[in-house]
Amino acid sequence: MLIPKSPNSSLNSSSRTLFSTTFLSSPDNASVPNASTPNVILPQGKQSYGMFGSNYERWAAQDLHKRLDERQVGEVGFTTLGLLLQAVAAGWHCKSRMQCEVLAEGVGRERIAVLVSSPPLCWCCCVSALPCLLLP
Repeated sequence: MLIPKSPNSSLNSSSRTLFSTTFLSSPDNASVPNASTPNVILPQGKQSYGMFGSNYERWAAQDLHKRLDERQVGEVGFTTLGLLLQAVAAGWHCKSRMQCEVLAEGVGRERIAVLVSSPPLCWCCCVSALPCLLLP
């Protein structure tokens, strides 16, 4: 994960991890703003934004924009340093059963994810003994 990859290799690998092949190869199905959308200023001469050829193309464009946006990169956002800082934070982010129950009640069980591993390590919101928090 921390070994540098080419942008194409990184995009292909992460897209296959996040989405199904069927979704990625399907036509772009995003809802894009048009001239009647409130608070949207379209490029001059355009009545709406264009569509990509597939969901993969839209996702890749959004991911590349995120990585290359100087406003975000300048703030450590999506750089190697940013990734390392997120990994360290995730590794030390550990919640007790009580804290997870309070979190689940506060934000709603459907909004939290429990990631477990073997051997049990704490990733994300809860420790491995708590997968039941997502169940009704």
